[in-house]
Amino acid sequence: MKKYVITQSIGTWSYKEGMNRPDANPLDEIFVADSNDWEELWNKYCLLGGRSITYLDRGIWRGLNIYKQRSEARYMLEYYAKKNGRA
Repeated sequence: MKKYVITQSIGTWSYKEGMNRPDANPLDEIFVADSNDWEELWNKYCLLGGRSITYLDRGIWRGLNIYKQRSEARYMLEYYAKKNGRA
């Protein structure tokens, strides 16, 4: 059983007071990768951008999450799938 999971959160942002301001609640979360080996997954996480948030011109931000328990990631993925009509 694979323990560790990387997901990507997606939300909206706006430019206020000279700064990019992400909205507090993500709109969606999608699966990126999973592994039994923490070091392997951490290296992949770092290669994909790690803790940085990417701000796209369309007002969308993307950021990675890493879960140490697959059940926690499954719960969040199912929540967003239901919220966005994919389940």
